[in-house]
Amino acid sequence: MASFTISVNGTPRTVTADKNDYLLYILRDKLELTGPKYGCGVGVCGACTCNSSTPIVAEGGNGNSPYSPDSRFSGTQPTTQKNKFRTCVTRIGDVGVAAGSTPAINITTIEGLSGLPNGPALQAAWEQFDVAQCGFCQAGQLMSAYEYLTRVKGAATDEGITNAMQANMCRCGTYPRIRAAMMAAAPSFR
Repeated sequence: MASFTISVNGTPRTVTADKNDYLLYILRDKLELTGPKYGCGVGVCGACTCNSSTPIVAEGGNGNSPYSPDSRFSGTQPTTQKNKFRTCVTRIGDVGVAAGSTPAINITTIEGLSGLPNGPALQAAWEQFDVAQCGFCQAGQLMSAYEYLTRVKGAATDEGITNAMQANMCRCGTYPRIRAAMMAAAPSFR
């Protein structure tokens, strides 16, 4: 066990954990940020998606991060989608720094979305189009939508939305409402 400092939603937080502990459990169990959900545990469903201020690259290429060259996840999320990542396959040792050091990466969870530029506009569009049904996947859907709209500076296209959101699964099938909400929020990101 070691102490790691990570910046979450703009606030440095120090936790004691094994370097191989998955970030999802650190966020949920130690920091009580329960927005990211456990869906599949292998990085393919998107329920645990969070955003980062810089790309996250795992050490060792062990297949446990969406940015490892040999990742199980690389087939569904190209590395061009740099600032969203799956917390269920990202280890604390890949994102945390020694306790007391300044973290180089800020992780944003759904709990921090309203504090980001245009975050409230995206959330309002989600409500306007009644996107959520059961709600389980919505944290990951919103974080992926935010990353895409920020990356393209609001110049959303149907093809771009499909590519950005294809690795986020919704068991209720609200994809048309997700697309409509993203298109409605897009002008706020310009």
